[in-house]
This record gives sequence, structure tokens and C-alpha cells, in this order.
Amino acid sequence: MNEDQVLPIGHAELGYLDDFSGPKELTLGYEPPMTEIGPDPIKVQFAFKVTDATGKSSPVHTFDLTVKPVDNQPPKLTSRGQEIGAKEGDCTKLSPRKLFELTDPDTRSRDLTGKD
Repeated sequence: MNEDQVLPIGHAELGYLDDFSGPKELTLGYEPPMTEIGPDPIKVQFAFKVTDATGKSSPVHTFDLTVKPVDNQPPKLTSRGQEIGAKEGDCTKLSPRKLFELTDPDTRSRDLTGKD
């Protein structure tokens, strides 16, 4: 599932049989946190059990999900706040890498590129 999706988990994944009333439908849903997960997939596991009206419960079941990142955030360019000085009449080479920082929550820093 992608980080921006809600995943319905229905009968195919959670169908069960009640000895008295036959097959039942049980639907759960998993909604990932609405924050960026970064550039790598994350593993999520949750546990659940089913309890009927008489209080009888199934064993605890676990469900594993892989949440995949979505590249949906733009890169962010911020000033490093450095002061630049030059004497009158002199030339100073300005380097964008020294003046700015480039970040992107969806991209590894080694994969971000800029041109000087």
C-alpha cells in the first residue's frame, strides 16, 4: 500500500467461520499516519481478535503491511544564512552549495542534485 492510501481489509483477508451462524464478513481498515515516511518503505504490523456477543474470542491474529513511500513532496531550498563579504573592486565566487541547503522528505540526500 502507498503511504497516502487507506487500505480496506475485507473478507478475503479476514473471513472466519462462526460455529453457530456460518461465515461472517469482517472488515477492518488501516490508515497510515498522515506524515511523510521518508524515501524507504516501512513495515507495519497490527494484532486483532474477534469477540462474539457471548464473549467468546478468537486467538489473536497479526497482520503485516508494507507501506510504500509516495514521491509527492517538492524539494525545499533554504538559505544557510551565511554572510558574504568582498572588498570593493574584488571578485568573490558564489557557490550555491555554500549559500543554500536542498532537502526533500521523499528523496535521499545523496540523490538530490543541483547545478552550481
